[in-house]
Order: sequence, then structure tokens, then C-alpha cells
Amino acid sequence: MKPLHFLLVTGLSLMALGSSPVSAQLPDSPETQSQETIKDLMWQGAQASLFSDYRKAEALLRQALALEPKDLLDRLAILNNLGNAVSGQGRYAEAELYYRQAIKLAPEDGLAASSLVNMYLKQSNLYQREERYDKAEAVLMRLRELDSDRMNQALAELYSFQGARYRDQGRYEEAEATLLKGLELENPPALSYASLGYFYHVRDRYEESIAAYEQALEIDPNNPNIRGGLENVRQDLQWRDRSSP
Repeated sequence: MKPLHFLLVTGLSLMALGSSPVSAQLPDSPETQSQETIKDLMWQGAQASLFSDYRKAEALLRQALALEPKDLLDRLAILNNLGNAVSGQGRYAEAELYYRQAIKLAPEDGLAASSLVNMYLKQSNLYQREERYDKAEAVLMRLRELDSDRMNQALAELYSFQGARYRDQGRYEEAEATLLKGLELENPPALSYASLGYFYHVRDRYEESIAAYEQALEIDPNNPNIRGGLENVRQDLQWRDRSSP
């Protein structure tokens, strides 16, 4: 049996040579450390955005982007989240640049395109609340290249809202002209016909109202609001005919 001091010295030597199971680990490479830093900054940025601290999120994500992430998914996520953080501060033109950078990097990835669509819709809603309808329309027109179906639906909603506002203000010619724009859309949705039907009903133009509602029902036959609107017009028309001398 070997002396105890021999075993201790031999054991220490093996540890120094890296042969022991408990050998010291080598430090991470600079590239690995950089990747970990990027991931950490991305996570912190996401947390800041979650609590609507968009300035902090922007600062963190800019740091992550400055480290030039090699992973495509990381880069896409950073650009998209930077767009969200900047958009959250109302800097829409700058946000669009980040979204479009991401779209250019990976056109098949729908995340940034979806974020850009949502930003356009948000902008349009803000303009609508301010009654800046031309601005709202112009923003929605930019959806064509991204999602033409969503553009059609959003424009129909805009014209319906704008027409109703003009109607309530007694600006009937402008209201009708605006509502008719909804019928000029490619594949007009049921909403466009139903909104026009309601306008004609309010203006006692019953035959035109019925025709518009029937068009709406052809597109959306199971919509109870459209069916109810049509029934109301028919009842009012019958009442008018009975009341006529």
C-alpha cells in the first residue's frame, strides 16, 4: 500500500492536468459570452416592454443589436421588439424602419409584417379619433402590400365610422358619398352594404335601404344584426304604405 502523502500529491497532479472528474472548467469564449449577453439584454428588453417601459426596452434592445447577433432569429426578434418599443413611444416612422429591416432579412417570417400591420391600424384609429379621416385612410392604404384583405376590412370600418359621424352631424351628402366608397372596395364586405342600408333607412329611402341590406345578407347570411335591420326597414315601409292616403 502506498503512503498517504503519495496519494495526495498524485491526486493534485492529476487535477492540475485536467484528468480528474472535478477538473476546473475553462472560461467561456468571447463569442459565447457575447451570445449570453445578447440573450440577457433581449429578455430584459422584453420585460421592460411588458410593463410599458418602452424607453428602457429601447435602450436594452439597442445594446443587444450593437453586439451584432449572428443568430438570425435573435436579430429578427430584436428588430421587431425595437419596432414595438419605438412605436410605443409614438415614433411610427422610425418603428417602420425596424420592421422593414426584419422583413427584408426574412420575408417569409410573418412576425414583423404582423407588427407593422398592427401599427398601421393603431395609427389609423388615432387619426379617426381626431377626425383626420384622410390621414387614417392614407395609413390604411399602406396595408395593401402586407395584407390586402385586412386593408379592405379596415377601410370598410373607417368609411362606416366616418359616414356615421357625418350623418349624426347632418352632413348627409358627405355621409352618403363616404359610405358609397365602401362599395368601391375590392370584394366589399357586408359591413359596407349594411352601413349604407342603415343610412338609407334613417333617410326614409326604404327601397334603397332594403336593396343594400339584401346585398349585405348575400355576403353574410347568418348575421342577426343585418337580418334585424332589414326586418325593421320592411316594417317601416309597410307602415308608410298603410299610412299613405
